[in-house]
Parts: sequence; structure tokens; C-alpha cells
Amino acid sequence: MTPEAILTERRIVRAAAIAFGVTSILAITAFVIVSTLRGDAPFFGLALVFAAFPFIAAQIPLVFGMFSFNAHVKSALQGADVRRVALVVLRGRSLELDASDEAAAARYAPIAAVAQRLQAVSIVLTDIGTLCALLGLLSITSDFRVPLLIVCAVLIASAVLGVPIVFRQARRAKRYAATHPA
Repeated sequence: MTPEAILTERRIVRAAAIAFGVTSILAITAFVIVSTLRGDAPFFGLALVFAAFPFIAAQIPLVFGMFSFNAHVKSALQGADVRRVALVVLRGRSLELDASDEAAAARYAPIAAVAQRLQAVSIVLTDIGTLCALLGLLSITSDFRVPLLIVCAVLIASAVLGVPIVFRQARRAKRYAATHPA
């Protein structure tokens, strides 16, 4: 992986950690103010709603940071058959690649491993934040209980099914990078 890609990954992770920390402080402050001013508000539900903000805020730098990270992906795949390279690197298919696609796959694999990990973290942060908000709303109000529970179930199912797939692709890419140095 190029030094620029490593720096980009570090910047993305640092920005997400800073966003989580700053938003946690702001959310705790806002929670204390709102719960003090509104003594009748359900404590647990309100705490869950405010707990959602740091997770969503930490996910935002990951999404925007991936735009700059994708530039490294594009440069690694320059002139290659992207579909075939992705099938070999991410899905572990044993396809014959020509010399240029083989070189592109070797450049792409270490970058893809990092990109997949960042994507998995983004999915988890989004799901945790959304679940906190929805569960907080469920404990505050009984309106729309069934639709909110359905959305919670879909989020949990998507995380349980999607995150292992993304991590498997990251492992395959890492394994390909180890066996095919650029």
C-alpha cells in the first residue's frame, strides 16, 4: 500500500475518533441540560437518543474520507478489468488474469483490505447509532412501535449478515496482497 493511502487511512480513523469524542461531550452536555429542564422526560429513552449522536458523528468522517481513499483505488485499478480483479481479490475466484490485471490486482489488494475494514466500521457505527435512537424513541413513545421494531430487526439483520461478508472480503484481499506483492 502506498504511503499516501496509509496516511489517508490514519487521517480517516483520527477524524472519526475526534468526531466521536467531541460529539460525546456535546451529547452528554445536551442530555444533562435537557433532562434538567424537562424533568418529566423518560431518563433511559432520552439517554439512548443522545447516545446515538456520537456513533453517527463518527461515521460521517468515514464516509467522506472514503471519497479521498477511493482515489487510491482508482489509481491502483488504472487500465485493468475492474470486475475481474475484484472477483479475484475480494471473492477469491480463481480466474486467469493477464499481466496488467495481475499487477493491478497486486496494487489493489492491500488498499481493498483497508477499505473493506473501514466500510465494516462505518456499517457498525451507523447501525449502533440508529439502533440507539430507535430504541430511545421506543422507550419514550408507544406510537409507531411495530414499524420501529421492524426497522430495528432489519438493522440487526443487516449487521449480522453484512459485516461478516465485508470482513471476509478484507481477509481475502489481505491474503491476496500477502501472496502477490506489488
